[in-house]
Amino acid sequence: MDKNFIISILSSADKERIKPALKEVEEQTKKEGLADVLELVLHELINNAVKANLKRVFFDRNGYSFENQESYENGLKEFRLNFSSFNLDEYGEELKMLQLQVRLEVSLDHKRLLVFVENNRAASAAEESSIRDRLKTAMEIPKSDEALMDFYVHYGDETEEKGIGLTMVVKLIQEAGFDPANFRVYVKARTTVARLEFPLSSNYVPLRGTRGRESRRP
Repeated sequence: MDKNFIISILSSADKERIKPALKEVEEQTKKEGLADVLELVLHELINNAVKANLKRVFFDRNGYSFENQESYENGLKEFRLNFSSFNLDEYGEELKMLQLQVRLEVSLDHKRLLVFVENNRAASAAEESSIRDRLKTAMEIPKSDEALMDFYVHYGDETEEKGIGLTMVVKLIQEAGFDPANFRVYVKARTTVARLEFPLSSNYVPLRGTRGRESRRP
């Protein structure tokens, strides 16, 4: 039951290429509905990564800094205001020129399913801190549907700041019967990685138990 594949993704439209592979993963694991869960989760993570790359292009175009707090906050505000009006074809050319892309890697054997969504651009210190805070908030929400609905109602118009997307990822992992504590987002060298880990054997030891906490910089 081995399955390994890598897909390079430049824009959100490329997500359609992953569907057949995910169906094959579901068939091999014999876990009904897993492909649908993975598709929803991966769409969210890929969207986040692609959006991060678009933000990089926007900042470069408009002279905003990721390191200066005031410049970063001003740039982030302008990015959100203008995102819906972006010419994505034009931005796509710049993404190619800067070689900004997202890499999806899936590795399956009889013990576990590992999924990596890797952006070949390292998150800034401010971005990584925000990601960790959002993931922490998502993990602290009780499992009940009522608690999740309360969160969406209260923060529904503040998706990036409050981690609505990460909350959905955590909830979907729980609904599929897996421990969301095995979901990690971290910076490694010059890349940003989201790692999904699905144990398929009772004696499998999660990577977090063998590697320890991932460090931001090597």
